[in-house]
Amino acid sequence: DNCGNSSTCSITFEVVDNVSPVAVCEQFTTVSLSFETIVTVDAETFDDGSYDQCSDVTYTVRRMRDVCVVPGNTAFGSSTTFCCEDVGSLVMVEFRVEDSEGNVNTCMVEVEVQDKIAPAIQVPPNVTINCQEDYTDLNLTGGLALGFDNCEIEDISFVDFSSIGPCGSGQVSRVFTVMDKSGLTATGTQIIFLIDNDPFDINDITFPSNVTLTSCTASTDPSSTGEPILNDDICSQVTYNYWDDTFVIVEDACQIIYRQWTVIDECQYGNSNNSNLGIWKDIQVIEIVNNTAPVITTPCIDQSFPGFGNCEDEVTLGIEASDDCTPSDKLVYEWKIDAFDE
Repeated sequence: DNCGNSSTCSITFEVVDNVSPVAVCEQFTTVSLSFETIVTVDAETFDDGSYDQCSDVTYTVRRMRDVCVVPGNTAFGSSTTFCCEDVGSLVMVEFRVEDSEGNVNTCMVEVEVQDKIAPAIQVPPNVTINCQEDYTDLNLTGGLALGFDNCEIEDISFVDFSSIGPCGSGQVSRVFTVMDKSGLTATGTQIIFLIDNDPFDINDITFPSNVTLTSCTASTDPSSTGEPILNDDICSQVTYNYWDDTFVIVEDACQIIYRQWTVIDECQYGNSNNSNLGIWKDIQVIEIVNNTAPVITTPCIDQSFPGFGNCEDEVTLGIEASDDCTPSDKLVYEWKIDAFDE
């Protein structure tokens, strides 16, 4: 006071921090899977400069929805987990900042999970099959390729590049492709060899048998006298032809045809130094016999001739005949006189 007397009292002030920290996070980020099927990401990965005016801050994070079936993945923690099931979709993550006084603030992060590990492939071994078999039948060629991936194989496909000749032999390059969920691929090639392990041969030919015709007007066309029967397949190109060597008026027959058949497999003939490979010959004998007698076409009429002197005179008689086999000018005529009808 004015006289210099004084007294004091003490007042304690408590400074309270009730202000939430500032949460600054990456609005969009990517997470890449490794060779493992899951990856754990720390909470601070999502921070982009969060702060508080009074203290340091701590970070926690959680997923809004969990498809990885990881316990606690939707509760706040120091990290969160992503997995293969997230690939191809956007995952919403809540990032939380907390100061020393327990004040919190959050922000949302959109996470794209990527799988950048390409798959691996194992193709069936090269295989050799008969050219008569269907190389498109996977049961014959070893089936599909196998795909391996850190996540999962989405698709397995193949394309065939064939180099097959007209005779069915050759090879097929089968290019397999495996693709994972991210669209990453791996390829491999299988070679399918096609060979003819049972070539066409003489045992696959039945040549026509010898034939005897009993009429000169009977057809000698192969459709009537027989043609080769071929047991060929898609691995051969077999053709046949013939030529005839004809003999007329022979012993025991009116005509004999020696028909030489020639069968050629174009897939073998001319493709080696062996000139007999791929060609087969056979002779068919076609014998034409005539069991029908000639027909006298001139009527046989009794005739009387006047005689003079000693009842002698020159008489001219003649007949004509035809035959189904022998030309008229080749017929042989015979005659005899029965003077007294004896």
